[in-house]
Amino acid sequence: MSTIRRPLSSRPGDIAIILFFILHIPITILMATQIILPEFTAAYFPSFAIQAAQDYIRDSQDFLVMERALWFQSTVWCEWLVQFPFYVYLIYALVVDSKHVRTAGIVYATHTCTILVPIVYEMVFAENGIQTPAQKMQTVSVYSIWFILPFFILVGMIWRKGPVEGKKAKKE
Repeated sequence: MSTIRRPLSSRPGDIAIILFFILHIPITILMATQIILPEFTAAYFPSFAIQAAQDYIRDSQDFLVMERALWFQSTVWCEWLVQFPFYVYLIYALVVDSKHVRTAGIVYATHTCTILVPIVYEMVFAENGIQTPAQKMQTVSVYSIWFILPFFILVGMIWRKGPVEGKKAKKE
């Protein structure tokens, strides 16, 4: 049996997920890395990336990024070591309509949603005395996006139909 792959143009949901991952790759590289490797990024990263992170901290007063608690750094390391490889693989798997995309998507989305729970919880319930209510709402909204979109990916992957298994044409 051969696999009949659907053209990417017929899968708008896959295109949206691919765009999400394509956007997330530079965010992970340029922003998240500054949380776990501040000396390296200060020395080697482009000034626009350093300035973008500083502007975000100034505007949001995101105490998780400012304080860089070990538990928060561990979530960023998970983003690099677990999630980042999935971004790359899932882009490829979605483009070629791989039969393995469903399992990989479920693993990625489950991990991402799970790791965002303590982050969003901390943002919502911690009384840090640093953020105004508007800044807190802004920060919760930013982090919530990284929960909501993977949650939709999870639901989509659970119900996903893969490539169609077809019969090979007989050679005459």
